[in-house]
Amino acid sequence: MTNPLGGDTLIFMGRWRKVFLILLLIIALPVRLYAKSVVREGEAIVDFRKLHIPEKVEPGQVYQFSAQISIKKNIWEDEVVFFLIIAPDGRILINNSFSPSLPATRWTVGEIVKLGPANGYIPLDFPPGTYNIKMGLYSTKLSPTEEPLYVREPYTNAEIKDFIVGQITVEPAKQSLEAEKKRELVISNFETLEDVRKWELRSATLEQDADNAADAKYAGKVTYLKNNGCCPGALLDSFFSYSEPKYAEWQNYDELQLYIYGPKDSEGRTYLKYPVQLLIKDRSGRRFTFSVPNNQEKSKPLVILLSEVGKAVDLMDIGTLNFYVGQTPEDQDWVIYLDNIKLASLGLDKPKGPFVKFEGLKITKDKIKPGEEIEIAPSFSISSRFIDDYDLYIHIYRAYDHAGYKDINISPSPPTTAWEVNKTISQGPFKIYIPPNAPPGKYDIEIGLFLSRQTTSESGYVKYHRGKDGTYYIEQPRFPDDYFKQPYVNYEQYGDWVVGSFELTSP
Repeated sequence: MTNPLGGDTLIFMGRWRKVFLILLLIIALPVRLYAKSVVREGEAIVDFRKLHIPEKVEPGQVYQFSAQISIKKNIWEDEVVFFLIIAPDGRILINNSFSPSLPATRWTVGEIVKLGPANGYIPLDFPPGTYNIKMGLYSTKLSPTEEPLYVREPYTNAEIKDFIVGQITVEPAKQSLEAEKKRELVISNFETLEDVRKWELRSATLEQDADNAADAKYAGKVTYLKNNGCCPGALLDSFFSYSEPKYAEWQNYDELQLYIYGPKDSEGRTYLKYPVQLLIKDRSGRRFTFSVPNNQEKSKPLVILLSEVGKAVDLMDIGTLNFYVGQTPEDQDWVIYLDNIKLASLGLDKPKGPFVKFEGLKITKDKIKPGEEIEIAPSFSISSRFIDDYDLYIHIYRAYDHAGYKDINISPSPPTTAWEVNKTISQGPFKIYIPPNAPPGKYDIEIGLFLSRQTTSESGYVKYHRGKDGTYYIEQPRFPDDYFKQPYVNYEQYGDWVVGSFELTSP
C-alpha cells in the first residue's frame, strides 16, 4: 500500500470530484482510495499564517479548528485541505481532511483566507499524549498508470518542515461516558386550559375531557367538523416559535410517544374509526407524515422512532405538529382523543464504538459478462443492540475509477432493531443486474449499514470510521441530507466497507 501526502491516506477528491458529488447526491456515502503523493514543483505561493485549535482535548470530544493562509498567485483548480494528527513515529492516526467552504479558485491574492472552521474529533479509545499536526492543501491528478496522484501545495514558510504546523495534547479521559439518563419532555398533556389554548384549530374544536382520559386527569377531545372539505386539523405551530427552544430540538430523544384513540364503540373498544394523519414539519418546510393505525387504542401509547422522523425533517428545528383528517363527511363530525404527547429518551446504553461485525459474503461467481446478473448474500453479527432501524446499501463499481457505479438501498429483514446480539444475521440473496454497457475490469462490492438524517449547515457532530490502515477518518456533516455509515468491528478487513469483488469480462 502506498501512502499519500508523505505517509498519509486521504479521501479521494480532485479531478473526480464532480463524479463523487453526483454519487453523494445519490447516497452521500464517501469513498476512499489509496494513492501516491508528491509536492508540487516550482515556486511556492501559499503563506501559512495561523492555526486556531484547542491546546488540549479529551477522548470523545468534538472540537473546532481553523487556519489562516494567504496566496501570492491565483490558484486555478480546486484544492482540498488535509489535516492530519501524527504519531511521534510519523504514522497517521487521524485524518480530518475537508474541503474549504470557499473554493480555492475564488481566493484573492494577498488577502487572508480562512480554512474552516471544521469539526474535529478524538475517538474514545485514542491514547493520551502530545501529537503533531500536519496541514496543507492538495489537488488530485491522474498518474501515468491512471491511478490518483495527490499533489501537495508547498509553503513559502521555510520554517515549516514536512507540513507540521502545530501540536495538540490529548488528555486522559476524566471518566468513561455513561449512558444518557432516561428523561422525558412533555409537549402537551391537556391538563390545563393554558395547554389547550396553545393548539391551533382548523375546521375543528378542542376541549378538555375528563371522562375519556388515558393518562392523568384530562385528555384532549378533538372534533373535526362535518362537511368542511380537505384537511381539518389540530396543530401546534406558533408554539414551537414562542416556547423555550428545547421544545423544537428533538435530536437528543429516541421516541415520540402519545395516546390517540376514538370514542368507545358498542363493544367497549376505542379503535380509531376514521383515518388520521400525523404531520411533523421543520421550519424549512420539510415534512414527515404518518398514518395512524386504525387499531390504535386507548390502552397503549403510539410510539414513533425519532430516527425515522429525522430521515425527513431536521430534528434540531421542529416547527409544526399536526393531527389532521383528509376530509370530513357531510353528515357527521369526527371525534378523536389525544393525551400525553411527549418526547422520550430511553436511557439505552448506546455503543461507544463499532459493534457490527461483517461475517462474510456469498457470491455466485467471480467472473461475469455485461448484461448478466450476480447474486450476493452478506451476513453480519452485532455485539450491542441497534436502537434505530438502519438501511443496507450495496455499491458496485470498477475498482480504480468507479466507472459502472451501481447503488442499491435495501431495508433489512428483519429490521436491525430486531437483530439478536451475537447471532449471525444473513441478508438476501440479492440479484444485481450488470448493464450491457458496463466497462470491463475488476469490480469492488461495498456493503454497509446506514442511517439518513436531515441536518443543518452548522451541526456540531462528526462521523468517523477506522480504515484498513488503522487511521481514523473524520467526516464533516453534510447539508441538508446526511448519511451515517455504521463502521465494522473488523476494520482491518473492511475498514472501507469493501467486502468482495468480481471480474467483469469483455462481452
